[in-house]
Amino acid sequence: MDIIDAQQYRRTFNVAMCGKSEPVTLIYYIWNANDKTNMTDYYLVKETVTLENSRLECGPTNEKKWYRDGTYGPFLYQFSTEHSFSNKTVKIEQVSPVNSTSGSSTYTHGFDWSLNSALTFSKDPSLGIGGGVSFSKSWSYDIPDLKMTHSQNGNAPKWEYTAGTRPTSHWGSPVKHTTAKPILRTDCTVSHSWIWKMPSASGTYSFTTDTYVRLQTLAYTVGFFKTNPYYNTKTGNSKQTFQLAPPPRYVQEWIMSYTPYSNDVQTTLEKQFPKYWTLAFDLPVVSINDRTMIDNRINTLINLLNNNRSVLYDKSINKLNISWKLLNSPDVYHSYEYKY
Repeated sequence: MDIIDAQQYRRTFNVAMCGKSEPVTLIYYIWNANDKTNMTDYYLVKETVTLENSRLECGPTNEKKWYRDGTYGPFLYQFSTEHSFSNKTVKIEQVSPVNSTSGSSTYTHGFDWSLNSALTFSKDPSLGIGGGVSFSKSWSYDIPDLKMTHSQNGNAPKWEYTAGTRPTSHWGSPVKHTTAKPILRTDCTVSHSWIWKMPSASGTYSFTTDTYVRLQTLAYTVGFFKTNPYYNTKTGNSKQTFQLAPPPRYVQEWIMSYTPYSNDVQTTLEKQFPKYWTLAFDLPVVSINDRTMIDNRINTLINLLNNNRSVLYDKSINKLNISWKLLNSPDVYHSYEYKY
């Protein structure tokens, strides 16, 4: 069974310099599962960072011209993201990319992961519980003219990107500047992935992302038949904590019964509602007393019955008394009377 649902978290902040401002957007996709043999949570994280450098309107575009304050820019110089888990005993694995690069134009990262005995949520109730779960994905990104460095403080991965070549000034009459590399002045997207593994999981967890972006402008002083370039720097940063929704950690066994019962009615309803009309089924839940999944299933089935009244009537199904209960409980949890 594949993990098909991802939690999504989004954070946008702005970095400004010289009256220009660029949005920086971080998006996190998190797939989770629980190893039911040892109560270990797995959180598979993909981070995407987009910097809208085009909003900086880096200039002047004419290499012989400078702004009135004697500068050229602004342009991207450096940015970094670091991520920490709320429980320091968490383990980390499949961190990607981990190889530092300089001048590379393309890199690929991703997951190739599986568990033999797992619990995970699914939009399809017939796939709510599986003997195993797997997840395999990869993504590629172009980062020409950026140096990427990966580091890790325990279970907290960090990536830093720095301009490989910055624009500079050249002696002449007039003094000229080179043009910033395209990735420093146009929109740029990078991405990373990793897995947090939390043994003996209970309760809920969170993670914190710490991001900074450094913009620069180029300026210069004049020496003896030369220029001395220097850079003005503006740093913007954002620190945000996101709450993680836990994966299911327990299995509830349920029984549905109804009257009047007949084999013909049972066969008809199984064909009409194959994902919801089952007399015995298991549900994955976060806590042992959680009733969210069964409530959703009951409400969905009730809606299906009422939305297909004419179909059921044509098949001579006019009235049903339905009840649901836990397998090992004497008490009925919920009952419903369907009437045409």
